[in-house]
Amino acid sequence: MADLFKERIRFPMSVTELKRRHNAVKAEMEKQGLDMIIMSNNNQYLGGYIRYFTDIPASNAYPVTVLFEKTGEVSTYTLGDPDRPVPFEWAARVITNRTSLPYFRSLDYTKNYDVDAISKFMKSKNVKRLGLVGVGMLDYHMVSSIIERTGVKTVNFTPALDKIKMVKSPEEIKFIELSVKMHEDSIAFMQSILKPGMYEYDLRAELAGWLKKEGSEEQLLLLCSGPKVPHIIHPFYQNRQIQKGDYINVLNESSGPGGYYSEITRTFSMGEPAKEAVEAYAVAVELQHWVADMLAPGVPANTIWKKYNERLREMGLPEENRLFIHGQGYDLVEMPGFGDEDDTILGEGMYLAIHPTILFSSGHWGHSCEDFLVTADGYKDMFTALKQEIVIVDC
Repeated sequence: MADLFKERIRFPMSVTELKRRHNAVKAEMEKQGLDMIIMSNNNQYLGGYIRYFTDIPASNAYPVTVLFEKTGEVSTYTLGDPDRPVPFEWAARVITNRTSLPYFRSLDYTKNYDVDAISKFMKSKNVKRLGLVGVGMLDYHMVSSIIERTGVKTVNFTPALDKIKMVKSPEEIKFIELSVKMHEDSIAFMQSILKPGMYEYDLRAELAGWLKKEGSEEQLLLLCSGPKVPHIIHPFYQNRQIQKGDYINVLNESSGPGGYYSEITRTFSMGEPAKEAVEAYAVAVELQHWVADMLAPGVPANTIWKKYNERLREMGLPEENRLFIHGQGYDLVEMPGFGDEDDTILGEGMYLAIHPTILFSSGHWGHSCEDFLVTADGYKDMFTALKQEIVIVDC
């Protein structure tokens, strides 16, 4: 079994780290008087809770439900063959019970397969108080049916778990550094393959293949080309042919080795960039580091949000109404979210992406995105080996 695990899992998290997480969550559950918590994810981009407890991601819109007991036992409910449950036994290092059933959310008649099994299990464990994790992602039918069948009392455990999860351990930071290095190296790779006549989807395909070889598990590549620095767009729209004199804006936000997400943006210029393009990018970089200078333990997240918008008003620029800074890790976007309602207090070990995005009167977009780690003394810029400048492609 050990040999098979080593052969199949490229970048595993240690059992010691997984147990550290479990113990921290158990202590918080005891404070709240919870018998069990439940979480369910169906993708990797925003499926970090499942990975956090099991080191195995959800994917392909196939639901994975995890039950974590106050004793520390972990039970999983997944789509699969009941006689050959997944995750595989050799991969389920910290999973106590595994149940697979042939249900799909797209097949209505299967909607109670996991509900019945989970409800029966909860009754056997005499669960009275159940913590809900990731309330906005939990399946309504599943949760409401479980409550109806078992009579459990529920509480929202999400904020308590997020408080634990958003502070990264030394082992997690080592994986994050690998992800950051992969994103850094991707810029030189793109510069080496970009050429007039290439379609945007060609660039995305080449980059995705390169990232997978480097250890990436999932790739979200938002990019766009045009005669002025464009805003990034989703892959569905990436059908334009790149021309000489164009700009290509690329946001690479992929998971790296071990499943940790990083983000980086660079603007590529097919030839010498215009003065207005250079100025737009420079302002975005300036604002990014102005925000980073506010990062420190003890600072409320929404204070940074408010001060940033005050700064934009002073500069005569439109206020920011989107998330321009957020936490990340196993999730592409995780707490803190830095919105107006987010009163999270920053702490050492929080890992953040900062990406101001501004449309200037010249018609050029200024977009800068890098990752930062909150430290005891302030912050660490994770991208230290790469200049923040428009990347010129000779053509």
